[in-house]
Amino acid sequence: MNMELTKAAKTVASLAGTHEVGEPPDIYQVFADFSAESLTPEKAWWLGMVRTVCGNTSLPTDLFIAKASCTMGRVDRFKEWGYLTAAKFVGARQSEQRRQSRVGAYRTDWGHQASRDGLALALWGGKHADLIYNGLYVVNQTGWCEVPGVGVRAKQFDCTKESYQSVRDEVGGRANDLINEAAHWLAMCMSGKYSSEFIHRYELYSGNVWHG
Repeated sequence: MNMELTKAAKTVASLAGTHEVGEPPDIYQVFADFSAESLTPEKAWWLGMVRTVCGNTSLPTDLFIAKASCTMGRVDRFKEWGYLTAAKFVGARQSEQRRQSRVGAYRTDWGHQASRDGLALALWGGKHADLIYNGLYVVNQTGWCEVPGVGVRAKQFDCTKESYQSVRDEVGGRANDLINEAAHWLAMCMSGKYSSEFIHRYELYSGNVWHG
């Protein structure tokens, strides 16, 4: 692991020259040109470590890479995750005593679209909607594909704005949480400085003793 950390430090040093003096490279910029060809051994090691720390799942790092590099290789997986997240959210709300909740009239047609909207907003700020929308998006004057507002969606699907927004925000918020988590751990790998929480999670999910 020490050899790998040394390699990581060299990578950071080489990247630092592209920024202002004293400014560390941003983890999003480091992965902005992500592709199979650009995946260096150092970056592959960082991603592997973070997948372990995130509970042996690649979803957080996959979402992060999609956001950082504006790529769509895992969009189908993201959509399925979004649909499941929405269904769990609605199920939890509908199990409450207040049966007339904001999502009491949930239907999968608008629920799935709200999930896709939430994902597009989390990943690309609503732009590049064509990557994830199944054709349900708008093109603005600059040519960007964007997420329509909740009022437009509510009218389109004959549902309430509150219902639509609650599902959209739940999926988008959860996606943002996972993206930020991956970015947080990746930045530690890039710097070679690990928190006690990182070490604890590594040992918990890998079953190995930390020898950093």
